[in-house]
Amino acid sequence: LDVTAERQMYLQEREHERQLVETNEAIRRYDQQLSYLLEECKMFVWTYDPKTDLVHFSRKPHVDEYTETLNQFMDGVPEKFRAAELIKMREHIAKQEPFNVIHQYNFTPLQNEPCWFSLGGMPEFDANGQLVDFFGMARDITQLMAAQEKLRQETERAEDSGKLKSAFLANND
Repeated sequence: LDVTAERQMYLQEREHERQLVETNEAIRRYDQQLSYLLEECKMFVWTYDPKTDLVHFSRKPHVDEYTETLNQFMDGVPEKFRAAELIKMREHIAKQEPFNVIHQYNFTPLQNEPCWFSLGGMPEFDANGQLVDFFGMARDITQLMAAQEKLRQETERAEDSGKLKSAFLANND
C-alpha cells in the first residue's frame, strides 16, 4: 500500500497548522502593541458607517468601546459651534475624501470635562467603488491646545511689556 500521497498531505496539513498558529500569535502581539500605543498616546481608532449613521470608537482592535450616532458624537461640541461643525463633518463624508478636523468638546463619553480632539478620516470603498465606511484616528490634543493658549498669552504679555518699555523710553527722552 503506497501512502506517500497521504503522508505528503498530512505533512502539508501540519505545516499549515504551524503557520496558522504563528500567524495568530503575531496578530495577538500586534493587537496588544497597538492597544498599548493607542492608550498611551490618548488616541482612538474610529469607524463611521454612513448606512447606520453610527460612529464606533475604540482604543483596542476589534472592540467597540462606545458607539453613538454622528449627531450624538457632536453633542459634546459647544452649542455655538455644533451646527456648523456637524455640517462640516457631513460635507466631508459626502465628498468621500480624506479629512482632518479639530473639535473642541465640553464632554465626551469618556470625559466630563472640556477637551480637544484631532480627527482624521479616510473613506473605504468596496470592489464596485461604493463607499463602505470611514475609518480614522481621534487624538486627544487638549494638552497641546492648552500649551498653545499659554504661548499666545505669554506672547501677548511680552508684546504689551515691549510697548510699555517703548512708551517709557519715549517719555524719558
